[in-house]
Order: sequence, then C-alpha cells, then structure tokens
Amino acid sequence: MGKTIIPLAIKASFSGSTSTTHTVTDVCEALSVVNRGATDVTVTVEDISVTVAADETFSGAFRDFTAVIVTASDAYALVVMGR
Repeated sequence: MGKTIIPLAIKASFSGSTSTTHTVTDVCEALSVVNRGATDVTVTVEDISVTVAADETFSGAFRDFTAVIVTASDAYALVVMGR
C-alpha cells in the first residue's frame, strides 16, 4: 500500500520590508516567499539560505524549523507551513 500523505497547513504569515527574524511556536517544514520589491530577499532556515530575486517567488521544504531569518530592504511576504 502507498504511504499516506498528510498535507501541510499554514502556521503563520508575515510581511515586511526590513531584515528580521520571524519565529513561530509550531514546528514548520516548508515556506513560501514572494519578493514584492526591487532588491533581493534572502531567507535563511537553519544553515540553508535562499536568495529570491525581485518579483520572484520561492517555495521549498526544509528540516523542521521554528525560525526564519529574512534579509531584506524592500517588500516581501512569507508563509510558513507544517503538519
């Protein structure tokens, strides 16, 4: 039989235009970020950093995390997901 897939639920959403650390109380496993600005946005989960160019989107799964470091100087939106 196949493995049961449990969908991820949105645990929190954030938006901003400056560098900050976003923390959540629930363990998360994935995130999506939309760069709404004209400069790069970098998101870091544990030891993995991803740079998202202006007007681009990134979605990815990570090892369990409770914090996301955002390095930004322009508008972005971020959603974190978990079980």
